[in-house]
Amino acid sequence: MYRMHGFAGLAVAIIVASRCAWAGEKPMGAPPGPMPQFDVCHTPMPIGGRLGFAPHFTFYVSAIMPRGPINDSDITQAFAKFLEERYHVSGGECYPAQTREAAQSVLDDSKSAVLAAIPSALIVETGWTYAPPKAIGPAPPPTATAPPPKAVATTPQVPQPVTVATTPKPNPPAASAAPKGIFVVCNGVDLIAGRLFFNPPLEVTSGDATAWSASYAKYLLTNYKYDRNIACTKLPTLAEAQSYYKETTDARRSTTDLNGKLVPLIVTNWTYP
Repeated sequence: MYRMHGFAGLAVAIIVASRCAWAGEKPMGAPPGPMPQFDVCHTPMPIGGRLGFAPHFTFYVSAIMPRGPINDSDITQAFAKFLEERYHVSGGECYPAQTREAAQSVLDDSKSAVLAAIPSALIVETGWTYAPPKAIGPAPPPTATAPPPKAVATTPQVPQPVTVATTPKPNPPAASAAPKGIFVVCNGVDLIAGRLFFNPPLEVTSGDATAWSASYAKYLLTNYKYDRNIACTKLPTLAEAQSYYKETTDARRSTTDLNGKLVPLIVTNWTYP
């Protein structure tokens, strides 16, 4: 993974994010070309609105992989599951390409667009490739078992009573299972309007990134008339959430708007649900 700096218009990201056909496609009406042979995946592009982006935006990309006999939804769902389990982030997009060069071009254009929109973005090369699930074969036939032995009549013997002194054992205390939750840090960042909102770590036991972002967006709209970029980051422990919150807010306290004026950081009191 690497970090690059520079600045360009956000329109570059919008152009790349709006692609809707195979890399290397031909103009309409041209003879059909060969079927795509490769695939690449990455997290959603930071083009504002619903997607939004965190102060330290991280862009995850896959490796270039041969395209097998699979549905497009299969590889997209597999990449999203990988990101959720490995990096605790949600969402994923995958694109087919006719050649390895075209697939590399998709990755390069995407990374360039992200860095043009967010010069401080972090690009993570995950090295992920799609692995089809193993096929489950038919169950083996049941094995033959020997019939149970026939019952033989016997004369029951009456046991003699024996008195044994015992000391009753106390019942062990019931173990109380503490609910295992996760912690969420949400923010709203709009440098054009000069507004920064951060919510301290919040423990949640339900929902996902989409639900948390929608809830936080409604909270900011109701209380601050804010309706721009929203992002929520999930962390597995309170200590990690507190560390992430401190790191991101400290980094943003010296942020200036496009006119060079210091942007105030507002700490919110959002709860979920």
